[in-house]
Amino acid sequence: MDYLEPITKEKLKIIYDEFGATEESLKNDVNILMEWLEKQPHLPNVKDTEWLTHFLLCCKNSLERAKQKLDAYFTTKALNPSIFTKRKEMLAIAPSFSNLMCFLALPKLTKDGKRVIVLKIFQGSTFNVTSELLVNFAQLAYDILMKVDSASQYIMIFDMENTTVQIMAVCFPVMKKLVDQITKVNPLRIQNFYAVNVSSAVEPLINFSISLLSKKLASRTVVWKKKAKDLAEVIDEEVLPAIYGGTEKPFEDLRDQFLESTKSIGDWLESAEADIADLSKKPTDNGVSIDIGDYGVEGTFRKINLD
Repeated sequence: MDYLEPITKEKLKIIYDEFGATEESLKNDVNILMEWLEKQPHLPNVKDTEWLTHFLLCCKNSLERAKQKLDAYFTTKALNPSIFTKRKEMLAIAPSFSNLMCFLALPKLTKDGKRVIVLKIFQGSTFNVTSELLVNFAQLAYDILMKVDSASQYIMIFDMENTTVQIMAVCFPVMKKLVDQITKVNPLRIQNFYAVNVSSAVEPLINFSISLLSKKLASRTVVWKKKAKDLAEVIDEEVLPAIYGGTEKPFEDLRDQFLESTKSIGDWLESAEADIADLSKKPTDNGVSIDIGDYGVEGTFRKINLD
């Protein structure tokens, strides 16, 4: 996937040094994880060392945490097949979906090795999408990053320029599912979360949403009071597109390039669909503690159709 800028040795060292890891130690730990997966009767026998390395890094290079998250991840895939399947079909409709809402990883890392992800709604007045797709595309974007990205920490920007109270009210029931997905299933380490272009009408709903987050995540969430272009004060400007005060390519160009580059891993996404837990073989106690709340419970998704 040639969309993401190659990580320099210097930035890779910053990522590794955070956990006292080296290329050799990561190889050894990934081998340990593969051996552990082989011994779990209910888990898939994954041999993708690149994916496992990224997964381990996002688990702070902790083998025990990685085991917990792997069990939670593959169990959730088994419990929620509609969210983790038909990936090629999802990629086919991604351009249309991204004209409404876009999950975009920016190509450059910050100086301290963080990846910036932007969630932006484009057509607030004619928003028409199922809430199931919100979760599906969020998970798809995550799985793509877990395959191709070596970053272990993320900064998220939620651009709410076109977000209305009506959209927030309809999307709110699925937000907990998204939060559980981020914090309990996927080892996505969010270091900062900025909500920008928040209208005075929507802000109370955003503040209420923050109150439902874990104390750690809530403390890292900021309702950005300044202009969106002032984000360059806190995030490296070479990483950000111009709408956020940066010098990177225009947002729409980055979106189109990202969508085009995802085609290169379509086959991998499709083959990875088979990597799920066999719940009939899941031990009652396999030494791994999992808390995924009600994320594993299939929900009823509603249509969002706002004029």
